[in-house]
Amino acid sequence: MRWINNLTEHKLYDAIKVYLLIYLVVMLAYCSVFRPVPTGEWDDYSLPSVSVMYDHNITISEYDIEKFKEVFPPWSDYIDLLYGMSGYKTDSGEIPWYFPVYSVAAIPAVIILDILNIPTIYAYTFTNLCFLMLMLFVVLRYLEISNLNKLLLILLLSINPVVFYLTWISAEVFIYSMIGISLCFWYNRQYNRGALFISVAGMLNPTVMVVGLVMIVDFFIYKYTGCKDKNIISFIKSQLKNIISFGSCFIISLIPMLYNLYYTGYINLTASYDNYTQSAETVFQRFIAYLLDLNFGFLPYFAPVFILGVTLLFIALYKRVWAYVLMFVAFLGTVFAYSFMVHINHGMGGIARYNAWSSAVMIFAVCLYYNRIIIKDIFKKIFNVVIIFSAVITSVIVVNYGVANAHRTSCIYMTPIAEFVLDNFPQFYNPLPSTFNSRIAHVDGGYWYDTPVVYESDKGDIKKILLSAKDSDEILNNYFSMDGDNSWLLSRLDNLTEEQSYITVPNDKVIRRFHEYWVGQYIDFYKKNYSGDKYVIKGVDGITENFSWTNGNILRLHLNIKNDIPILRFKGFIAETFNGPHKVNVYINDKLMHQGVIKGGQFIEFDFKRPDNGLTEIVFEMPEKLLSLHDLTGGNEYRKTALGINHVQILEAKNKEE
Repeated sequence: MRWINNLTEHKLYDAIKVYLLIYLVVMLAYCSVFRPVPTGEWDDYSLPSVSVMYDHNITISEYDIEKFKEVFPPWSDYIDLLYGMSGYKTDSGEIPWYFPVYSVAAIPAVIILDILNIPTIYAYTFTNLCFLMLMLFVVLRYLEISNLNKLLLILLLSINPVVFYLTWISAEVFIYSMIGISLCFWYNRQYNRGALFISVAGMLNPTVMVVGLVMIVDFFIYKYTGCKDKNIISFIKSQLKNIISFGSCFIISLIPMLYNLYYTGYINLTASYDNYTQSAETVFQRFIAYLLDLNFGFLPYFAPVFILGVTLLFIALYKRVWAYVLMFVAFLGTVFAYSFMVHINHGMGGIARYNAWSSAVMIFAVCLYYNRIIIKDIFKKIFNVVIIFSAVITSVIVVNYGVANAHRTSCIYMTPIAEFVLDNFPQFYNPLPSTFNSRIAHVDGGYWYDTPVVYESDKGDIKKILLSAKDSDEILNNYFSMDGDNSWLLSRLDNLTEEQSYITVPNDKVIRRFHEYWVGQYIDFYKKNYSGDKYVIKGVDGITENFSWTNGNILRLHLNIKNDIPILRFKGFIAETFNGPHKVNVYINDKLMHQGVIKGGQFIEFDFKRPDNGLTEIVFEMPEKLLSLHDLTGGNEYRKTALGINHVQILEAKNKEE
């Protein structure tokens, strides 16, 4: 940190400019390489752009859909297959889920790219990047803090999981940028500008206006504190012009609410959708999940800054640094506001998209005020290091997950951080039941499910089970302690009630799932008769009409073979291979039983001895490097695939002698 402290303010300012230039070039390259694909509410944002341009209104008609195909030719097929608005209609067409502020903001990019003969589908990506850079420029140029603090703030704002959403046709980056600009002016006591920009963000998501409400509180505290006459009536009279001017800046945030109320009877359209408003999980549970969940919460992406921010809140309350308290309360209040929305497990490979834009409030609060809360220079230096360390951690996660679109993760799979904790310290992660189910069953949402829901490590070790008393028999019949002693599991099952709860398996216990299997039974992996879920522990993804693709270098199956037949025959049909032949090793309970090259359209067959207890682990190992469709064609499919398996069957061996 000494080299930073030795830099002059002028040199720091120049260093930030160089950093922003390099950042722009790098992010422009990423945004150019990753082809935008229809994701999330892409139609609700892109269709209104076309409607405003050609139909001069904000609703969607058949005419707009046809014009859309002309403006965005690569998305023509998608718009026919995936198009869907809110279902509410006016005389001119159907109302999108979101008010078209972002859609209008993207129109200049659509026009410019069309003139330059660049695919117009990149318009939203470049619009996102432009607004992100605009916010960073405003921080550099207008925020009234030291250049050292600007550097730290810009690092956290730019090295941020919000970049996952740069390639989305979505308003997350736009909202993030409007919030950042608003907070700059709020801090500078330029309340009208702050109110105007937060209101623009609030037009897209009303929960943002929690920041506006706290800004109003701060406005009155600031004005009243500076007023000589403390009489309330006199204060209001003296500040009436400022109050009216400030209040009028919030009016635009009401436009979408009034528009929706007039046409639909609701101020917010998603609030009218039953599937988004009814849940067995409470608002407070979702609030905690948004803060701490290891898949989409703040904690894994901002751990040092998040912990620092919460710590500073208590110190600020003690020292009465109310400016920090207000801004951090604005952050927590915003998170609590969107926790009322039930739809928490959707479309997010990395951080939750609401968290992506609301993170700006947390970051601004910490970077703007920690110098006022912490007085001693040694602690200030420590905090500077913590902030830089936080940026490094975030950058590692962002790069590992995939800078654009978090493409190496998925909203229906545990993130690497969540997997690591569940595999090694399962007692420290108790996610929302719907999140647990969504990421294990690999379904979007996951709000409706049957228990038990079980997390298994890659080796098949059971780490956490969501269940109730009704599930005891199923657990006892299909889950076994590998040391032959099921007493620990029995004791946990005895304590279950009708309420759902978690059983966490400690690291010194090895429990695995082996579903009963009868000799001759087919385990089918094609869509019509798929029955693999009972037996697959790891490695199957992508079910087709004729087979399922393997995913990764290992496919692991567990069977509890009930027939007391000493010598059995394994028979598996490989219908297809991906990208040529593959070397395949097959193990039974860690013993190599087959080795060969599979070309597709052939059987793997061998005899093996049935284990005395019937618990049989079958492992397909593809030891050579595997490629994905993205590796071969540059597409958006990153699954590492080798084999297309049609079925597996265990038979009685023809030669029954050992």
